[in-house]
Amino acid sequence: MVVGQERENNAISAIRGVDKTRILDGVRNIVEAKEAHVKEGEEDTGETASPQSEGGDGAKGFQEENDPVDEELLALSAPPPSPWYGVLTGVVILVCAGFLLWFVSDFSYFLEMLDEPRPLGEAPSVEPSKLVHNDYVALDGIPRVNRSLDFSSVELFGRRTNSFFPLMGQNRVFVVWPQTKKPYGDSYNPVRWFLPSHFEGRLIRRDSYLGRSRYRKLWNAQNEVFKNYEVPKEAWVLVDGEKPIDKAWVLLVYFLFIFMIVFNSIKLRRFIIAWRS
Repeated sequence: MVVGQERENNAISAIRGVDKTRILDGVRNIVEAKEAHVKEGEEDTGETASPQSEGGDGAKGFQEENDPVDEELLALSAPPPSPWYGVLTGVVILVCAGFLLWFVSDFSYFLEMLDEPRPLGEAPSVEPSKLVHNDYVALDGIPRVNRSLDFSSVELFGRRTNSFFPLMGQNRVFVVWPQTKKPYGDSYNPVRWFLPSHFEGRLIRRDSYLGRSRYRKLWNAQNEVFKNYEVPKEAWVLVDGEKPIDKAWVLLVYFLFIFMIVFNSIKLRRFIIAWRS
C-alpha cells in the first residue's frame, strides 16, 4: 500500500511540470498506481472483483442483503380512497345533468335552425289550443298599445328595452318586441317607436317552465297594471326576433357538460371498483 501511494504522489508531482514527456509519464504512473491498489486489495481480502460484483447484479444483491423486501407487504392492496371522493364525484355528475335539463328547451329550439318559421296567419284567427310550445313561428297582428308595458333586459353587449303587449282580436297571445327606432314625420318628435304588424320568433306557453321562469314578472305586471283584465293561464308569448340560430351557444354548453359527465362517470366507476376490492 505504501509503495503504491508513493508512486501516485510522484505521478501527481510530475503532472505539475511543464514538460509534456513528464506529463505522459505521470499519467502512466497514476494508472499503474491504481492497478497496484487493486492488486493489494485483492491480496488482503483474498477475493477477486468481478464486473458483476461492481455493478448490476452485484449492486442488486447488496441491496437485497441489506434492505430485504417484504413480499407480504407488497401483496397487500392499496388502501381504498375516501368515500367523500365518490360523493363529490356523484354530486358533480348530478349538477352537470341538471344544467343539461335546464338548457334542454334552448337546445331543442336550436335544432329548428334549418326550418322556416311556421305561419300562423292573422292573430284573430289563431286557435291557442293548436299552438306548439317552443316553436319557431310567424304571426301577423296589430299591437294593443294601450295594454303595452316596457321593460329592459340584459343582453350580451348591454341592456335592451322591450315592449310587452297583446294583439288586437286575440287576448291569449302576447308579444315581446325589442324596440327599434325609425323616422316618423314629426318635427317636434322626429324619432318615435314604430310598432310593426308582423312578428317572427319563439313561441312559449305561459304555464311551461320556460314561461314561468323567464316571464313571470311580466304576467304579474300585466295583472297589477291592468286590474280590470286578468291574463289567462293558457296565454302564450311570442319573443319577436329570437331565431333558432341565436341559440348556437348552447352547443358549447352541452359539449362541456357532457364531457364532464363522461369524465366523472369514469372516475366514479374506478372508485367503486377500488372500494369493492
